[in-house]
Amino acid sequence: MSFDIKQVSPSLVRVDTSVLHEGKGGFSVTHNASYNIAGDGSITVDNAVIPQGPKFSPARIGVRMLLDKRLTNLEYLARGPMENYNDRKRGSDVGRYTSTVAGEMVTYTKPMENGNHEDTSWLTLRGAGVPTFLAKSEGSWLQFSTLPYTDEQMDPAEYLVDLPKSEATVLNLSAQTLGVGQAAHQPLPKYRIYTNPTTFSYGLNLLDAGVKDVSAIGRKLASTNRAQPVLAQRDMQGFISLDADSSYSLDGLTWTNYTKPFAFAKGGTLKVRSAAKGGQFIESSIPFDAWVNRSAWKATANNFEPGEGNPEHVLDGNPGTIWHSRYSPERLKPPHYIT
Repeated sequence: MSFDIKQVSPSLVRVDTSVLHEGKGGFSVTHNASYNIAGDGSITVDNAVIPQGPKFSPARIGVRMLLDKRLTNLEYLARGPMENYNDRKRGSDVGRYTSTVAGEMVTYTKPMENGNHEDTSWLTLRGAGVPTFLAKSEGSWLQFSTLPYTDEQMDPAEYLVDLPKSEATVLNLSAQTLGVGQAAHQPLPKYRIYTNPTTFSYGLNLLDAGVKDVSAIGRKLASTNRAQPVLAQRDMQGFISLDADSSYSLDGLTWTNYTKPFAFAKGGTLKVRSAAKGGQFIESSIPFDAWVNRSAWKATANNFEPGEGNPEHVLDGNPGTIWHSRYSPERLKPPHYIT
């Protein structure tokens, strides 16, 4: 993890952070975040999430906060009042609703991830003896859930009675959330999410508990004249694309204004800068593995469903395609293999 602190103006401090998370099978995520802390106590957070390695479909892409468990009363402007997801939200109108953190927990027999709300503008959490916590979307709408438990606490529990005592109010703010699907079927392709580079922004405020109507604060957006983390992604040909008005350095010494995708086959640490009016800029480091040219690779299988489960799908870099065995009214005898 690395961070840098800059005094942008007499009333604004910016903290730039970069965190590299490494998983299994060569998967990693670089999360670059810029915290713009204003003199009135408000915080605007701009995020660039850059996964690398095998692509898969996660439950969500966003951030999670473990808040004071005394924050129990919820108010929000989003889809509600029932839980809703991107593939089952049309019956949940956008509106201003009230609830409780405990009441947001959907009592499925087997505890699992639940309680999501789509198209979120803002939400507040209140409690006795603590300030009011406000979170809001800055730009595109986000999704949220507020529950007494984390996913890691719910997953091993067989029944609701097996859940531990709640120690926090768990807030998830997500740029993307996976659809629900049905029974044994995955969500339809347009409702799935994948480990693709993603940007999102949100705002945070701590308000005096006496503030009753927060709608005006929830609707007020931060100035867009601010430098934001650069989003970088590499295509199947090994070329890297950047967003925003940015520049880059392959060696940490020479900087080039970004105009078109460029090759970075050897990998290493890519340095990027984004700028805003007034001379603000953010410099971030993004590690890239060496690129492997797979254009000549071939995949063969002893058994596959033509058109839908072709073996070459394992090499196309598209997480929406799969290899699978041929459909048959009879159980096909193993082994099924691919080389």
